[in-house]
Amino acid sequence: MVTELGKDWEKVLAGERIAVVKCWASWCGPCKFYAPHFQRFSENLDVYNDVPIKYYQSNNDVLTDFKEKYRVDRLPSTLFMVHGVFVAGIHGVTRQLVIEKTLDRVLATPYHISKRD
Repeated sequence: MVTELGKDWEKVLAGERIAVVKCWASWCGPCKFYAPHFQRFSENLDVYNDVPIKYYQSNNDVLTDFKEKYRVDRLPSTLFMVHGVFVAGIHGVTRQLVIEKTLDRVLATPYHISKRD
């Protein structure tokens, strides 16, 4: 399942061990092509190597603060987050195999995320 991020996106992503975020816009043709594929990824890879993965999408025209923070200037883009911290990204339409390889890399890397006050 893919959930649309809202104004509370920082809090939502910080609460997820692993989150995958698709950045899109309504005017973007490749984004429209990618949408059903990303939905399928969220269904096929909701648990990967025994780790729950959450899938979100961010409309670049609505969440401009998200777009600016992560410098999303190419659409579609797929961002990989660990407790709300960006760790990897893919620009353009991609395949499930690439998502899996990126998840392998993300899960194999020990991240030490410290919470800010």
